[in-house]
Amino acid sequence: MVSGTMQCAVFAARNLVSNRRRFLIAVTGTAMPILLLFLQMALLDGVRTDVTRLYNDFNFDIAIIPSTYEFLYSASTFNVIRMEEARAAPGVAKTTVLNIAGGSWRNEKTKHSSPVILIGVDENPSFVSNDAIRSGISSLRASNDVLIDAYSNPKIGSTENGTSGVLDGHRVTVQGQFRLGLFFYADGAVLVGNPYFPLLARRNSHSASIGLVRVTAGANIRSVRSELSKMLPSDVQVLTRSEFLSNERAYFISNKPFGLIVAVGVMIAIVAGSVVLWQVLSAEIIRRIKEFATLGAMGFSPAFVFGAGMCETVFMGLAAYCPALVIAMLLLGAVEWETHLPAQVSLWLAAKVLFIVVLMSVLCSLSVVRRIRRAQPASLF
Repeated sequence: MVSGTMQCAVFAARNLVSNRRRFLIAVTGTAMPILLLFLQMALLDGVRTDVTRLYNDFNFDIAIIPSTYEFLYSASTFNVIRMEEARAAPGVAKTTVLNIAGGSWRNEKTKHSSPVILIGVDENPSFVSNDAIRSGISSLRASNDVLIDAYSNPKIGSTENGTSGVLDGHRVTVQGQFRLGLFFYADGAVLVGNPYFPLLARRNSHSASIGLVRVTAGANIRSVRSELSKMLPSDVQVLTRSEFLSNERAYFISNKPFGLIVAVGVMIAIVAGSVVLWQVLSAEIIRRIKEFATLGAMGFSPAFVFGAGMCETVFMGLAAYCPALVIAMLLLGAVEWETHLPAQVSLWLAAKVLFIVVLMSVLCSLSVVRRIRRAQPASLF
């Protein structure tokens, strides 16, 4: 059985490359839709990662957000007293406040103004997992001290230490850098200490954007979440970390224009890519129908003939997958270099696209099985 299968696979491989020119043309035609799949699916994965990148820089188990919260850049807030009430709940170890607001940064050299995200944090290193932010917080000693995103748009200007800029009418000085790259929302990001955030953001000092909670060791996170939901008023909602991040991704993909465009693009790529892949592979099988008829004339069983056809379609898909993978890695690497969007060909993505290619190859074989089975020696004449 094994030797028969191996013989079938070897025959299919040799038959496939017997006409190298035709083989290369077929591989090229098949590789294009696979490349499209790679690009669209990688961009969607990159969007999902990027919209929660800020929250991934913080260690927390539970998030307390306004009941009207929609996504990171929404302007909704709640009274900071809710965090004091949360600290009294059993199972809560620590809390901190993360403030978010929109702002404008003016480059003093070019006088160009750019939209930025203003981030306010407490000096509480235990909540910060980003090394640059954790080490930079200690340098924010005055109201005009800021950390700036090194991945900001070049229009913002220099991000070196000591650089001055105007943030919403306030002259500020850069004391350090961190790497974030939230280009979906603004041209850059500026981080300040929470004591100075209300002044720079022109916001009430008693309001907060997001509350982060750490539970005590051994405490059940969902139980603590349920307890907080019961004791806190309805002006806030309490979510576990995974729920919070999932909602953030879902909102951006389902409601924001860019996310919708990418999501629809993935669907179109899968449908169009599958159709093109099926057409190319089916045409390749039909072109070789006389070769299958020859196998029948030589006394090979229908199972062997069909197996050879299936192997050829799978091998064709795999042959096209390899160059598409390499080109996708190069293109997505260039995209990440220019935009800092985490659009990479991960092992999981490579496996997903490979599964689609193999599945479509097999379905293609099944769709033309009747033609292969009906391949008779008479069709040679």
